[in-house]
Amino acid sequence: MTAIIHTVDAAMLIDEETSLLTKSAQDTISDDLEDSPLGWQPSYKWAVVVLVTLMTTLDVYGTIAIVPAVPQILQEFHVSNPLYSTLVVSIWELGEGIGPFLVAPLSELYGRMPVYHVGNTLFLFCLIASATSTNISTLIALRFLSGLTTTCLTLGPSIIGDLFVREERGKSMSVTFLLVMLGPFGAPVLGGYVAQEEGWRWVIGVIAIAVGILHVVSIIFLRETYAPVLLRRQSKLCRSTVASKLQEMKAETTARHIQSMLRPVKIFFSSPMLFIVSSYIAVVYGLGYLLMTTMTPIFQGLYGFSLGDVGWVFVARPMGAMLGTCLYGLTSDRYVKYIIRRHGTAPAESRLLFMVIGSIGLPIGLFFYGWTLARLTHWIAPLVGTGIYGFSRALINLPIQNYLVDAYDDYAASAIAVSIIMSATSGAFVPLAGPLLYSYFGYGWGNGVLGLFAAAFVPVTIATFRYGHLIRGDRRRWSD
Repeated sequence: MTAIIHTVDAAMLIDEETSLLTKSAQDTISDDLEDSPLGWQPSYKWAVVVLVTLMTTLDVYGTIAIVPAVPQILQEFHVSNPLYSTLVVSIWELGEGIGPFLVAPLSELYGRMPVYHVGNTLFLFCLIASATSTNISTLIALRFLSGLTTTCLTLGPSIIGDLFVREERGKSMSVTFLLVMLGPFGAPVLGGYVAQEEGWRWVIGVIAIAVGILHVVSIIFLRETYAPVLLRRQSKLCRSTVASKLQEMKAETTARHIQSMLRPVKIFFSSPMLFIVSSYIAVVYGLGYLLMTTMTPIFQGLYGFSLGDVGWVFVARPMGAMLGTCLYGLTSDRYVKYIIRRHGTAPAESRLLFMVIGSIGLPIGLFFYGWTLARLTHWIAPLVGTGIYGFSRALINLPIQNYLVDAYDDYAASAIAVSIIMSATSGAFVPLAGPLLYSYFGYGWGNGVLGLFAAAFVPVTIATFRYGHLIRGDRRRWSD
């Protein structure tokens, strides 16, 4: 889920980096509001928001819904290696981490809708092919391609940004976030019961049917929103007016593409603080995926959960995450204002106080989860541990995302891009250690090792909160 949130944030910020160019195009066509996305009817704009958000929600379902069905998949393909139980889920994250870096530049060259529709078509084909896979290797490869082709994660926020002026985007993005958050709640439950009644192939098949219907509706009703493409179309009718401006915009766009591709690497090697916080959030994300990919066999084996009922064990973590999100939303801005009143200014690192709190709660949740499993405590007890983990993870993720925006300002998109790829890589490969870890140490000490590893980062989070402004790096190193 964190990779999704990061990808959404990155898309928004990448869009903001080119906002001056987009604004230039919008100014050129603003005289005719019928041609400008900003002047479209509010009902149509909100219909676009709903369509794009529903596609993003289906992507979340595609990622998570299959988790309860993994044992059924391994049984059908006669696979005994426990690593496959993790890889068949986590490989999707690797695709999601790579995809945005291909989708964003293409959408700026050819427009939002061509890339969006082609991507959704490929996504649908990958889902159908996944549901008809004949061996585990094919399924894993197609799961990776499914994550790679999910253009809605990148283009959804960009499309919304095209439709609304800056001061109106908050409400639309809030609606998007709330709908997408339904995925972690409903996807495992849906996947468990569908797998139990119809088999794992129909878990993917149901999502493919929904994607196909929504894809057809999107092709019929969605219109291009990217202003430079609209300007290009207008130039065919009025070349003398806008042709020179269009040529200037093409040059600017090419230069920005080159800068956008190189800056993440440049800023990664120039800012120690970015390396520290991105590494930490990648570790937290990898641990979360390790827990998620191993919960099905644990709760079926220890507590006798059926394939349908096991989906409910995944609900505790997003519930904790929502509580953490509410706490952060209610207190973070007030804390920053308090710092400003007391000291006259608030450094970007001020928000990282909540990261420190989350870093303390994270190992507590892991210890609680592991040792309640080891002692065969009532099944609700380990779920409390996963809830604590979700609560702590929210208090880690949200401050870091805000920090990257505040600290790196105009270059926040590049900073978040680094965080995305590190988190996606961690989410794809760290969970592979889960089955081996539990087989050697058991659930108590296995999760204890994870808790000790997480606890080792507590001094690091305190140091970044106190001294981050000193180790952040000179922005002149990565500026143009």
